[in-house]
Amino acid sequence: DLLELAARYRLVIVEDDAYGELHFGEKPPLSMKARDGYGGVIYLNTFSKILFPGLRMGYVAAAPTLISRLALEKQYIDLHTSNVSQWLLHLYLESDELPSHLVKVRKEYKHRRDVMAKALRRYAGEQLTFHVPDGGFYLWCQIEGDVHSRDLLHEAIKSGVSFVPGGVFYTTPVGEKEFRLCFTTHPEEVLQEGARRLGDTLRRMASGKRSSLHSFSVHPII
Repeated sequence: DLLELAARYRLVIVEDDAYGELHFGEKPPLSMKARDGYGGVIYLNTFSKILFPGLRMGYVAAAPTLISRLALEKQYIDLHTSNVSQWLLHLYLESDELPSHLVKVRKEYKHRRDVMAKALRRYAGEQLTFHVPDGGFYLWCQIEGDVHSRDLLHEAIKSGVSFVPGGVFYTTPVGEKEFRLCFTTHPEEVLQEGARRLGDTLRRMASGKRSSLHSFSVHPII
């Protein structure tokens, strides 16, 4: 597998596990770092996804020699992370509140995922296919028909809906009929309304029509 190849050729793997704690059913497979027998995996994680987005703090697990080099690189970039933020996070982690907080977050995000999936099936079931994930923040959608995601975004924004077109996630010119929707940001009623507006936009575009509206009142569901 990938780890065996990396060990054989002495390659470094960067594992970004930002959503690893946000699983909604069975726990996900062990991280590559947990199975790293040669010390070449650099494991990254963040607290911004499980606590609050404004807390731009995370952590890295790697071989001591790599940690020393990474610490120097960080000093070159921003000297160090805010001492106050580090202190507050340290106090919170020492309080043992994180496990119970994660239980609540997983339950709420799972509910929002289900709300969005149900609403999309209701309002855009003939225009979209998507995979319901077992964790994380996002639904990955595939457009049925000849509508491209960038064109859809341009029209959907007029209805107050925004998302990320699939093409930005590729290094090659593909993903033109794919896009990513976030189900964690907004409450249930906003997710349902966003899905309804998105479905209306897809049907309008499929019939060759465009909206004459111009709106900067965007309520993103990205």
